[in-house]
Amino acid sequence: MLGAVPDLPAFLEQRVFAILRASDGALVADAIDAVVGAGMHTVEVTLTTPGAEQAISEARRRHGDRVHVGAGTVLDERDVRRAVDAGAAFCVSPIVDVAMIEACVRAGVPAVPGTATPTEMVAATRAGATACKVFPSRPDGPSFIRQILAPLPDLVLVPTGGVEIGEVRAYLDATAAAVGLGSSLLVDALRTGDMRALADRAAAVLGAVR
Repeated sequence: MLGAVPDLPAFLEQRVFAILRASDGALVADAIDAVVGAGMHTVEVTLTTPGAEQAISEARRRHGDRVHVGAGTVLDERDVRRAVDAGAAFCVSPIVDVAMIEACVRAGVPAVPGTATPTEMVAATRAGATACKVFPSRPDGPSFIRQILAPLPDLVLVPTGGVEIGEVRAYLDATAAAVGLGSSLLVDALRTGDMRALADRAAAVLGAVR
């Protein structure tokens, strides 16, 4: 049985999501369709990906509110405006920037800043973060999550960055709120266009956490 996390925001309810980052954005729309077709309801498109804003807007148009499409690598207030204007349902950052978090709060968009220590996690949460991205992942990742949540059980932790598909269940058993999967899920889909294999991996991950 997965570790229970009460009152998750809608974009984290499935407890696993795809992170799409590419040097060429040509296949991002196809990748979104592939993971959504496999049953994944939340996708993050990093703003460092060429055409990210257009991909977010198009995905919202194609899939509507049944799919949560967010923006990643949101570093400051300007990036928040870019993401919100594109229709992003949430904003993820690799860092803690209080102005970015506050801009998300004003816009009514969940903020998920990147944190590596308990101090950063608590500071981000007090600033208004919906959840804390635990970044980068660690060799003792699930154990680290348990150790943090023992004294700080109200934190909403989302490990990402180097998380392998085979580690997802262990993170969720450790009561991580959700897990973001990037390269281990994508493999080379955004280079080769092999969306069938991407969809199969997404479906396998979802099967493992149900």
